[in-house]
Amino acid sequence: MHCLFTKTVVPPCIQNHERDTALHCAAQYGHSEVVSILLQELTDPTMRNSRDETPLDLAALYGRLQVVCMLVTAHPNLMSSHGTRCHTPLHLAARNGHHSAVHTLLEAGMDVNSQTENGSALHEAALYGKMDVVRLLLDSGIDANIKDCQGRTALEILREHPAQKSQQITALMQEYMMEEMMDNKSALMKEPIRQSPVPTPRTNIPSPSASPSLRHKSKYTNTNTHKLAHAHTHTHTHTHTHKHTNSYSLTHKNTHTHK
Repeated sequence: MHCLFTKTVVPPCIQNHERDTALHCAAQYGHSEVVSILLQELTDPTMRNSRDETPLDLAALYGRLQVVCMLVTAHPNLMSSHGTRCHTPLHLAARNGHHSAVHTLLEAGMDVNSQTENGSALHEAALYGKMDVVRLLLDSGIDANIKDCQGRTALEILREHPAQKSQQITALMQEYMMEEMMDNKSALMKEPIRQSPVPTPRTNIPSPSASPSLRHKSKYTNTNTHKLAHAHTHTHTHTHTHKHTNSYSLTHKNTHTHK
């Protein structure tokens, strides 16, 4: 009697009741060999489970360094494909204090200032007391003034928690911020003083032609002046004639008397 076995091929992207794929499970538990096989089978590494997590999110969350390296090398676009405002791989690694995973993500090109509703990765590391990760993020140039959805910086959140660990991280952050302030001040003092450019002499600008209203006014003035001159000439002529007439009459009268 022969038994016939049917070979069944399970699609690598099939999901369980929590919408995890085989790649999610392998990444979460750090099974790098399985991850390698699944990536060769073209398993989609951007698929998300019911908690909106990608395989890279789970690898970062649990500190599976080798898997993190494999995923970011095979799919660099994972550095910028964040479909949620709740977390990024950097936030998850920082929250759990996975220093090497944080370093790997930053080296792979993930934005150190990437933000979620909870703020930056510095918020996560500071709130959960991960001193080494806080120092790494500060050394990487993270903006300590980034605020969460409630308008709080990481330093302001730490001041709400008087625990000793929080106080130590607060002192560390204040030290870094003070050094940054001094560096900025020193850089400004070293900048050369810029001399004001020498103004170039202005060329003579020709006077604009008179406007129509001014030309009309000039014409009106010239006309009135002409009329006034004409009237003056007429008056002078009339006066001269009048005087001449009187002079003639007087001469005639004197002549008649002499006779």
